Amino acid sequence: MGIFPGMEATLQNILQQRFKTYARQHPQSLHKHKTAQALMDCRTQVLGGHMQSCPQGHIDRIWYNSCKNRSCPKCSALPTERWLNAQKARLLDCDHYHVIFTLPHQLHALWWTNNRIMTQLLFQAATSTLTELLNDKKYLGAKPGILASLHTWGRNLSRHPHLHCLVTGGGINASGEWIPVNNGYLLPFRVVRALFRGRFINALRQAFRKENLTLPPELNESTFHGLLNRLAKKTQWNVHIQERYAHGHGVITYLARYIKGGPLRDQSILKMDENTILFSYTDHRDHQSKTQRFKTHHFIQRWLWHLPESGQHHIRYYGLYHPRQKEQRAKCRIQIGQAPEMKTPELDWQAYWIQQGHSEKTTCPICNQPLRLSSLFPRMHRPP
Repeated sequence: MGIFPGMEATLQNILQQRFKTYARQHPQSLHKHKTAQALMDCRTQVLGGHMQSCPQGHIDRIWYNSCKNRSCPKCSALPTERWLNAQKARLLDCDHYHVIFTLPHQLHALWWTNNRIMTQLLFQAATSTLTELLNDKKYLGAKPGILASLHTWGRNLSRHPHLHCLVTGGGINASGEWIPVNNGYLLPFRVVRALFRGRFINALRQAFRKENLTLPPELNESTFHGLLNRLAKKTQWNVHIQERYAHGHGVITYLARYIKGGPLRDQSILKMDENTILFSYTDHRDHQSKTQRFKTHHFIQRWLWHLPESGQHHIRYYGLYHPRQKEQRAKCRIQIGQAPEMKTPELDWQAYWIQQGHSEKTTCPICNQPLRLSSLFPRMHRPP
């Protein structure tokens, strides 16, 4: 395969072969350099590691350390499973709704020029819209639980910022009483869309007045306000409220795939050669599996688009699902007949492999005894 004879098509291999050349031609921030370097070093002798040995001396196995970067697909499996277990223990045993807020494409340039502030505004506008409406006695009159997860990508790694919200189909009112959603739908779609649109546009105007926004090259002050005026009248803001789920586990499992590792899985990279990457994805419009071939530099560019900034949280909790609302969740659990919330023990890597049906990775293939830690070796050193 060109300059990659016999090389597995993975993000790590692509970065190892091409990132330094790409970065020389397209200067990147220090944070993106560090993230790319972490992925290139992941599970190599650069990070050191340890040896697991059979107590009878039959075999030794070398395990190189993981980079543990949240954008690394190699490091995503165990942290994702731990997060998923913790969220399932927290979820209330009630109906849930999946609400998706998508920004109009006319705001994409503004988003990529002001990633951090735009992220904050999207979380605030979407979750305050849901919270205010559900607290209104006209609709529910109670405080819901909301788990919100930001995705900045489309299925083919395009720029597509949108927010997924998992919302309880009920909430707790001012008297401490659980109020379920009984009318078969969470909220009127048009009301949600109109309030969200107004909130977000107003937040953009305020951010500009406070000089917190940097306009992209294609916008000046006049065209910026003209754009917001047009978007304020535009009805086709994409807010989607899916049908109710009897519980939230399906949505939480879907979201978990993107909590760690970012938008890309190595399984999606089909082939790599000297100049191109063949990538597979499922088109959300017709749910068909499709492929797309990228120039290698374009593929790296698309991946870099979606790296979260340092310290930026892409999943946040509101209302009953806020970490400080455990006491109120306990009241809800009593009223809906759910067992008390218990802290889940942290899943270790041996238990994870056994859970995934790979117990052979944790035991000796000859005597079947569990492997034990026998030695450590530091960064930049080969195993003994």
